[in-house]
Amino acid sequence: MEIILKISTNKKLITLFCFLSLGLYSQDNTESNLYREDQFYFASSYFIQTESIKDFKQNGFSGNFQLGFIRDFPLNKDSTRALGLGLGYERNYFTSNIQPIEQDDQIDYRIVVSRFLESKNKISFSSISFPIEYRWRKSSLNEYKFWRIYSGFKIKKNFPLYSNPSYGSELVIEEIQDWTSSIYLNAGYNTWNISLEYDLNPLCVTWKTPSRNKLGQSNLNNLINLGVNHIDFTINPRVEKLFTLKAFKKFGNPLIPMHMAMHAIPLQVAVNFKIPLILWGENSAFEYGGDETLMGDTLNQKWLKKYGVTNGTSSKDWIDDDLTSKCLTAYHWPSDKQQKIVGLKAIFMGYFFHWDPIKTFKISEDHGFQSAKVPKTGFYNYADIDDNFLITIQ
Repeated sequence: MEIILKISTNKKLITLFCFLSLGLYSQDNTESNLYREDQFYFASSYFIQTESIKDFKQNGFSGNFQLGFIRDFPLNKDSTRALGLGLGYERNYFTSNIQPIEQDDQIDYRIVVSRFLESKNKISFSSISFPIEYRWRKSSLNEYKFWRIYSGFKIKKNFPLYSNPSYGSELVIEEIQDWTSSIYLNAGYNTWNISLEYDLNPLCVTWKTPSRNKLGQSNLNNLINLGVNHIDFTINPRVEKLFTLKAFKKFGNPLIPMHMAMHAIPLQVAVNFKIPLILWGENSAFEYGGDETLMGDTLNQKWLKKYGVTNGTSSKDWIDDDLTSKCLTAYHWPSDKQQKIVGLKAIFMGYFFHWDPIKTFKISEDHGFQSAKVPKTGFYNYADIDDNFLITIQ
């Protein structure tokens, strides 16, 4: 499972926040050089539409209001670097020509054609936000006016939509993604700050293994029900079987197609849908030792051949009379040029914290992941449990 983060909202609206934030800061001196910049904040934002569906129009004021508190945790002795953890409330407003209507106990949407009615058609919803940010500032114990740059990640718990249509009664719409996330950057001097924020809408992509079992499907369903969009990619079984057989005969390794597919398919989806960010879990080069020059924010075929467990091959190396280039489409790695056009960046969670499989398993278990009763491969009862293919080979 890889997560592709598409910068958009459910209704094809990209939210670009640019706001002035009025904050109250308290510096708490508990040690000689340490202090905290705890922040009470109030912000107003304006949504700018940069991508839309056909005939969609944004009208009037569309934005949000925010208020909350962020606790400051210094990371160095001078308190110029810190971690911020907070809690906030947001109220969002959309004014457009899209109007929800209720028909036969179902919510549908239509385009309002009247210019007068467009400006009066509003949708709103509320969120509880949990900001986590890294803070850099040019401050000191006795200096209260300074430059700051704060970047962070925000998780939001969303509550039902309320529609105030241009005509008709108000509707309460339950069809809203329960949890969303965003990344943001704040920069400013003294009290005033300018901020840019992008909402992140995860699109999870799975390559469907040849022999997915009930436990694997159950865990996948649990992930989807946490609140994500999902694509389950199935490769032509005949191609898959033939490729597996050829890999086994040539290298004694029938898993080459598996590793090639699980790396290539998320990249292909990202390129085709013009999604600029892919978030991976474990980086084999990073975790088990490798070339640091291949640990950036791009994944090319050089990385795949060395760390993708494909015996130093790519899909092009397997083209022959039986497996044509068209047959191997699912295994093809997007070119560097294709990735550059999209602006694709592929990063690993291991870049930000130590990748511990057991800790990762515990977090997953807390969110509904089920392990096997006994280990299937190695000593861990959570590894390779979603598919019976590996067991059949063994």
